[in-house]
Amino acid sequence: MTEKPLTILAVEDEALIAMELEDLLQDFGYRVAGPASTVSAALALLQGCHPDAAVVDANLAGESAWPIVEALEKAGIPMVVASGYELSELPFAFNGPLVSKPYRARNVGDALSVALDASSRDRPPSE
Repeated sequence: MTEKPLTILAVEDEALIAMELEDLLQDFGYRVAGPASTVSAALALLQGCHPDAAVVDANLAGESAWPIVEALEKAGIPMVVASGYELSELPFAFNGPLVSKPYRARNVGDALSVALDASSRDRPPSE
């Protein structure tokens, strides 16, 4: 029996970058939820699915992604935040790696591995 691929929520407001991110995640063997281009679209997606992790653009057309980050943290979903800004310039704090934009395949893959690995260490062992 083959293992079910992990699902990654993709949140990116720029259409071409969103398509690139979706392709990149699929190339890594992940299923993609989204991409969502707004805070409200991402939060609506989270109502209908529980992704294994997320890649979230910190700024969605001038709107802070903080509500998405907060919802992911509350649900215990590991995330990678992507931004053209430095960590100290972000208007919110979060648990997870930061990936600089423009995306580089290796950086996204490495950051997702770190986020997923940290999440699995935080979970209690299954019985």
